[in-house]
Amino acid sequence: MTGKRTKRTPEKVSSFLAALMIYGNVTKAANETGIDRQRWYEWRSGDVDFAKAWNEAAQIGVEALEDEARRRAFDGVDQPIYHLGNKIDTVKKYSDTLLIFLLKAHRPEKYRERQEISGPNGGPILTENLTDLDADERARRIASVLELAARNRTE
Repeated sequence: MTGKRTKRTPEKVSSFLAALMIYGNVTKAANETGIDRQRWYEWRSGDVDFAKAWNEAAQIGVEALEDEARRRAFDGVDQPIYHLGNKIDTVKKYSDTLLIFLLKAHRPEKYRERQEISGPNGGPILTENLTDLDADERARRIASVLELAARNRTE
């Protein structure tokens, strides 16, 4: 495709942006126009208005992906059931994985994978090796780390 039909026209730009909204994929959008994706990136870097339109189209594409993820997570999809090569019924399948991703995206403070535990002002919890401390100090520090971890779990 490189070197072929590389003239940028308003129609090609509209076609590219529409495809980017639908597919959310630059390569697929570029293929729709018959213009190499790298050429589109070159035009984007040299045109602030086009870059803004590109970003808006890409955002619409992402929203469409989110809509589809929600549909599959909440409404499910009909999956055919076959017996001896014949479709005999369908069963509704829901995507727990998509539901988890939606929760993590929209409530990261609650559903993120892990929380960092740090000492005062975000610094390290320990500045020295625990084995260098006496048993009472070691127990006190371990208890404070456990207390901090428990507090973070409830927040």
